[in-house]
Amino acid sequence: MSTTRAAFSTPVTLDPPEYTEDGEYSPMSAHFEESHTSFPLMDSSSNSGRYNPLPVLLSHRCLHEMESRTPPPSTTRIFTYNIQRKGKAWAELKVAADKLMSKNTPTFIEGSRIEGEVNLYATRPENIHSLIVYAKGQVITGAHNSEQLTFFETSQTIWSKSKDEPRKRNSRPSPERTPSPSGTDKLHGTFTWPFCLEIPREVVVASKATRGEPRVYRPPESFFERHERASVRYEICVRFVRGYFKPDDRIHATFGYIPLTIPKTPSALRQIAYEQGTPLLGPQDDPDGWHECKTVKLKGRIFHQREAEVYCTLLLAKPLTYTRGAVIPCWLLLRSNNTQALDLLATPKAVVTRLRRCVKAAADQTKAVENINWRDQTELSELGIWWPAGGSRYTREMSGELHLKIDLKPSSAMAHFRIEYSVVLFPFDTPDFEVVDTAPLIKQPVEIVTGYAPGPRPRMYAPPEYESPDTVVVDSQYHQMLTTGFA
Repeated sequence: MSTTRAAFSTPVTLDPPEYTEDGEYSPMSAHFEESHTSFPLMDSSSNSGRYNPLPVLLSHRCLHEMESRTPPPSTTRIFTYNIQRKGKAWAELKVAADKLMSKNTPTFIEGSRIEGEVNLYATRPENIHSLIVYAKGQVITGAHNSEQLTFFETSQTIWSKSKDEPRKRNSRPSPERTPSPSGTDKLHGTFTWPFCLEIPREVVVASKATRGEPRVYRPPESFFERHERASVRYEICVRFVRGYFKPDDRIHATFGYIPLTIPKTPSALRQIAYEQGTPLLGPQDDPDGWHECKTVKLKGRIFHQREAEVYCTLLLAKPLTYTRGAVIPCWLLLRSNNTQALDLLATPKAVVTRLRRCVKAAADQTKAVENINWRDQTELSELGIWWPAGGSRYTREMSGELHLKIDLKPSSAMAHFRIEYSVVLFPFDTPDFEVVDTAPLIKQPVEIVTGYAPGPRPRMYAPPEYESPDTVVVDSQYHQMLTTGFA
């Protein structure tokens, strides 16, 4: 079963989850604060400088101003989640993340680490055996446990009663808050423990979907949209282990994840055009730079009277991997002996191309991937932009672009979950050339990634009179970070 909507829905940010009141503890509360200095998490400073800014969204006409822009200083945003007792914080989970990358939820890019600290404010002796911080990623396709796939989970025991002495804050003791004399006694006082967790670049998943055979996947980007059945959720949790017959205390928080995916470099001639700011060469002059998708024959009736045939060829820039926030260069070749038909079709408003996103998910995770009955959710982006690019008496050529929004989710695959993209050429939108078949003419699968390839950045060539008013591009500093990774 599949459904289609006319435009991409607005992604919904995952807020911290709600929790049921348990005993003396009030529900979880969360807030964040900003810090212009590095968060004092670990004792070493070897990881300084790993935070990098998010893209700054600008109109295409401001692209030339980016080169001279001085990047703002990187700041850290501290997200704090706690559980309370009698209206006061009993324990806190603090997570540090880059301010520009993390609006409402701490967000991390591939290669970075999750760092933070756990604070305990024990006003009375607490019988806690250990403290464990763990992070996990899940693909959720339904409400049952069988519809939730945990594709990675990592943990760190930050304190154990049998091994360590708790780390105390440098605060003055008081009769109401006397620090515990040793790690073997109950915890009483104010304590803090730092933690650091790694998010794997690749995970190995072996399930019934893979017939028990391990398969390697890259963790997908966080994904949650209101009308989608499936989601990709990342969570961090600290667990206060109390022992048998006593409930453990937990603090949960969601976080965002961005994979680092880079396309291959374009053709040498296209790189020169990007570097020098010259127009892109067409498929005749740069055959290595274009992929010929398909040629279709259009049969129609001109002004409801005369029949005509037009051969239509769609070409896309190679490689078929494109960076979100950039563009997909397109080329259209029309051939016909009927010049009137060519003139009717070779107009910017007549050509209808869109980027189509298909989110695939399967609730039944007992079947092999090859035998899955996928539940598809299909959405279409805004229209592509086209302008004349030459031709002859019996041919017309048009150059075009599909402008990609920066918030597009990248292509991904994880067991029973897929995000796939394709460029679709629909029947031409002109009332003077009537066609019978209204099905899409050409569909070409493409891949959407998060970073730029090494070398000159892609340029947008749409003339101002053809430019879409709501298209945006991304600050070059963000994509430089994506291509170089983290220190």
